Amino acid sequence: MKFYTVLRETEDWENVTSDNFWENKEFKHFNCFRGNQLKLDKMKFNLSLWDNFSMNFFQFRQALKDIAQRYHLTSPLTLHDALEIKDRQIVFLPIDDDDLVHPDVLEMLEIAFRDSNVDCVDFLSWCHSTTKGNEQYYVENWDNWKTSNGNPLVSSNAYAIRSTCATHNLLINHLLYSDNIRLNRVGVNIPRWGLRFIHPASMYECQRSTVSLLENTDRYLRPTDLDWAVDAIEEVFNLTASLKKNRNLLL
Repeated sequence: MKFYTVLRETEDWENVTSDNFWENKEFKHFNCFRGNQLKLDKMKFNLSLWDNFSMNFFQFRQALKDIAQRYHLTSPLTLHDALEIKDRQIVFLPIDDDDLVHPDVLEMLEIAFRDSNVDCVDFLSWCHSTTKGNEQYYVENWDNWKTSNGNPLVSSNAYAIRSTCATHNLLINHLLYSDNIRLNRVGVNIPRWGLRFIHPASMYECQRSTVSLLENTDRYLRPTDLDWAVDAIEEVFNLTASLKKNRNLLL
């Protein structure tokens, strides 16, 4: 059995500017919110604030992407290349360009997928947050959240799926994956297999709040479950803490 990480649609952040981001349909991150004018206006406002910092939104996202890709298990497949593969012995792990999975996750999945009837495997992820002046660690657990079909909600970057079952929507959107009732899913409820970075430029933050920084933030004791990711965590923390804002700017 072979396993491949699949990089969800990601931007070429180095070539994105505030002038071309909103008009270019190749930039996928905000496409799903274009129909919601309130969210769109909020995100446009939040992105505009980044022009007042030592690193703008797009430079920051590229720096995060560079950090994460240094710690990826393998060179990830593009979404396009992954969808060309249909082999039940090949399993995909969809991942965003700023998140990681545990280096031993493939051993766990190898065991879970020995059952030929299993189409996909869900697992839990740690989150490392560097927003609102607080470093935080927590496990994403959506036990009390259900999809429209009654399935438990699965976190982003927290599942693996056989290539024969993979579609564009199932790879790119964890909400659509969670809602699917045709897949034979197995859950592995051990909070160690993924790591999501929740940072000021994350899509979630851009939808709901203004830019939040880490200046003068106290560190929080890192869970031993995340010893495998200590170097990446330090890089992300230091990158976020390095952001400096114009002192005349009020957020």
